[in-house]
Parts: sequence; C-alpha cells; structure tokens
Amino acid sequence: MNLRILVTTLAIAGPRLATAVGTTSAPQSQAPAVAGPSPLVVAPSQMRAVIARDGRETQVPLFSSDAGSTVVAKVDDETVSLQALMDALAGAHEGRHEGAAKQHDFKPVLDHLVDIKLCVLEAREMALDELPDVKKTIEQEGTSELIHRVRALAIKDAKASRADVDHFYRDAVREWKLRSLLFDKEIDAQTFLKQVRGGKSFETLGKEAIAAKRAKGSLEPAFAAPSGMLSQVAQVVAKAKVGSVQVVKVAQGWSVIQVLGARYPDDPAARAQAEKMALEAARDRAANAYYDALAKKYARVDWKLFDKVDFEAPKPGFEALKKDKRPIARIEGEAPFTVGDLAAGIEAKFFHGMDSPIKEHRVNANKHDVFQTLFRKRLVLKEAARLNIAQSEGYRRHMAEFREATLFTAYVERAILPDVKVTEKQGQDYYAKHKAEFMTPAVYKLESLTFATSADAQAVLTKVRSGTDFKWLRANAAGQVKEDARTAQLDGVTLSEGALPVRLREQLASAKPGDYRLVETGGQYYVVRVVSASEKQQQPYLSARSAIGNKLIEENLQRAVAETTAKLRQHHQVAVYLTRIGY
Repeated sequence: MNLRILVTTLAIAGPRLATAVGTTSAPQSQAPAVAGPSPLVVAPSQMRAVIARDGRETQVPLFSSDAGSTVVAKVDDETVSLQALMDALAGAHEGRHEGAAKQHDFKPVLDHLVDIKLCVLEAREMALDELPDVKKTIEQEGTSELIHRVRALAIKDAKASRADVDHFYRDAVREWKLRSLLFDKEIDAQTFLKQVRGGKSFETLGKEAIAAKRAKGSLEPAFAAPSGMLSQVAQVVAKAKVGSVQVVKVAQGWSVIQVLGARYPDDPAARAQAEKMALEAARDRAANAYYDALAKKYARVDWKLFDKVDFEAPKPGFEALKKDKRPIARIEGEAPFTVGDLAAGIEAKFFHGMDSPIKEHRVNANKHDVFQTLFRKRLVLKEAARLNIAQSEGYRRHMAEFREATLFTAYVERAILPDVKVTEKQGQDYYAKHKAEFMTPAVYKLESLTFATSADAQAVLTKVRSGTDFKWLRANAAGQVKEDARTAQLDGVTLSEGALPVRLREQLASAKPGDYRLVETGGQYYVVRVVSASEKQQQPYLSARSAIGNKLIEENLQRAVAETTAKLRQHHQVAVYLTRIGY
C-alpha cells in the first residue's frame, strides 16, 4: 500500500500535506477562490477576511502583510493563520476540476487545517516528534530548504540568452532533408557508398540498384524529424554534414542515407519550451559561478591529494580510506573535508556495495562529481548561516508547515492506518455496484489515409464508401500527407480506445469492421478504415481486486480520519474566528 498516495487524499489543504509527502519547495501564495462579486469587477486588493473575536468584528485585507499574524482559528494554544488558509485555499482550487461546486467555500478547508492541528497535538502527546525517522525527515528538509533558498539568491538575476534559446529551439524543431535506400547486403551498401563518395550520382546509382533489386526505397527527398527516425539513424544524421552520405545498420539491413539539408519549422510551443530550457541553463551557470565564488572566499582544496587518492587500488583499500583523516578541503570555520568524508559519500552513491563498482572501475570516475556535491553543500550551508536564512520568516514558516505535516502523516500512519481494513465482501460488493468502472478497453486495428485538407479527405471518404479500392486510393489519391509529416500514426496499427484521439474514439464507439470514419486531429484529416474491432469486456473480479482494495482503503482511511478528528474535537478547545471572505 502506498501511504503517500493515501494520505494525500485526506486533505484539501494541498500545500501542507503535499509538503509532507514529497514537495520540498515552499508553497506559493495564490489568490483563493472566494465568495463575493466577480474578481473581474472587484480588485483583489479589496478582498477582506471578516474576523469575529471577543465580541468584536474586524476586517483584514487578504493580501496584506498582516495575513501571517492574523489568527482565523485556534486549537488549544495552536493557531491557524490567515496566510495558512490562503495557501491551503490555493492548493484546493488547483486540485479541483473546473466547474466543481462550492469552490468558494473556505469552511471545509479551514476544517481540515483544524483537523491537522488536532492530529499534530496528539502526535506530540505520543512523542512522535522524538522518533528518529521523523527527526531525520525534518532535518533533511531543513537542509534542503536552506540550500534551495541560497540557490534562489544565486540565480535571481539570471536571464536566458538569445543564443541559448535559438540553440535549443533549432535542436527541437530541426527536420533533416534526406534521401535513403535500404540494402539487404552490407557489401552492396558499402559499394554504393564508395561509388557515391567517389563522385557518382546518388540518384543514378540508386535507380540502378532498385532496378537490380539490390535496394528498396524511394529516391524522392523527404523531410524527417529526429523523433521520427530510428535512434541509430538519428545519431548519425545529427553529426553528418550537408551533402554527406552515410551507411547505418538497421534491423532490416543497411540504410544508405544522403543528407541534403535542414529546415526549421515555426513552432511557438517549441520556442516557449526552448526559452524555459535556456533560462534553466542560465540559472545553472549563475549557480555554479556563485558556488565557485564561495569556494574562493571560504575554502582551500588540496587538488594534489584529491588526484592522488585511488579508491580502486588494492592498497590501502577502500575500507582503509573510509577512515583516512587527511583533509582534501579546508573551509573557514568548519571541520575539514577529509578523504574519509569523500569515501563515505562515494559509498552512499553505490549503496548496493563497493566490490562490483571497484572491479568495474566505476568509482574513481565518480569521485569528482561526489566531491563537488558534498563540498558545495558545505559551502552553501555556511553561506546560509552567514545570511541567517534559518531565522527568516519565509524559512521558519515553511519549516513549521513541514514539521506539522510530517507529524500529521506520522500520526495517521501509526494511530489510524493500522486499524483500517477492507474485507473481501466489501470488495465484492463494490465490484457488483461499480462494474462499469472495470471494463477492458475496446481495441481497434486501423488503416488510414491522411490529408492536408478537409475537401480532399471528404472526397476520398465518398469514394471508398462507393466501393473504390482503399489500397488503390492509397497509391493514387491526391493531397495525402507524407508518413513522416503526420501528426498521428493511425495506419496499420492496433490501438486501445484510450490511445486514440478523442474525436476518433467517439466515432469508433459503434463502428464495425469495414466501416470508414473521417476525423480531424492535429490539423490533419484522416480517412480511417476499421479492419477489426473488439468490444469492451468485463474485467473479472480477481483482476480488479487490487485496484478495488486500494480505492476502499483510501475511502476507509478518509472516514477513519474524520471519525478520529471528530472525537478529538471533544477533548480540545477549538475556536473558529473567520466568519466570511468577501469584498
């Protein structure tokens, strides 16, 4: 059972629980969905939280600096801040489907935050915060967050360069113009290659080879993207010069490829992705420069000793080097970084044991990367201490939330989850009531013709339905899109309904073998012939048993947490001060 998945389903309070089960970055404040006039009419700065406490009613702007100190609920001496509620509302809004009912209602979210507080109090009462694994989880998060925040400072001014954007974009969209032939025999392919490189025409020799049945293929040049090529072909083409001819071994024989040029189609989505990649590259450079500056400022590295240490040598041996106290690096005000520290880091990387990596000479090849990782970690933590990041409001709030979420998870895991059971009868009853959820998908074997325009596709659809041979149209119909330029592969394939474009899936729901359908997808038009079709089949209970069990455990766990927190409310003082959010 995956507790991470199960516990995540328990709360609408997304950022807090998500942090406990794997997210290490600080949650971002986002505008929650609230009751009141449309945000398109009223500015977010006018949004207010109405607090009723001690007989007085006050209004607090949601996006003010007071949100973190404004208490909206209290459990004994533990408080829930308006900022925490806003973060949770943002997570809840992201996690729901568009159009879900009552997205504006903050009360369920606030109730969940109160429930988390109740469970955290119980966890502390049980001394779960003293457990080694809980302490280790929180400590590791604290270290990771310090490193994350120092890196954020290092990269805050980084900007993507136009050269990087162009480089990533051209690599992403490049299509090579190629001419290729397939030879059955290597000697024929190599002879052909030698003759072309000797100055003879690829086309002339190709016609002769096809006529003599030594080769197959078309001499018509075609554009192909790397994603549409065999991996070994793409690797060779990427390194080839325009005008060159190469031989590549493929499963069917030997392919002789002539590279005629390249083009770079306009693709806004690819350019947006290239800009993201270029920005990340700029951030990596900025971070590395920052770390190098820290090394110059704080440290001295004995590179002679570093190069000399051989972790693969029989003498003194790896075990001895783990105890070696010789300093490889000295960091101002810190304990030295020793050979033993590096050995321990390397051993952690090869956690299945050191014998095989040493015999296979994989250890020394990794020592530089391991050293840089561990050495930079120490430098960054030293800089974090100098900057006093651990005392910053953002860091303290993040760690408080993470600590709380970790204790909540520990409490659910140890105090509630062991009693959550699912019986065989419950599983069988669920299956009987929800059989429609457990159907194997329909499977279709298809043939298709692809056209650039709707008119050409419609004309062909009319012809095939009138009796014109499908294969003859494949060879003669005008306006067809070449195979390497199609946005979907629907010809000669067998696909489950889930793998089909949505529109085609809907059209094939009632199709029978021999039927034809016309569908548009990706800006192209496909005349699809159904070769065979298998209907949906009922999945046997035993096949669905595992999925049903997981689903019922999730439901039972949610119910058990709700029942537990309802009981806890009777033994703790719970007060909710927030009455509404509006304008």
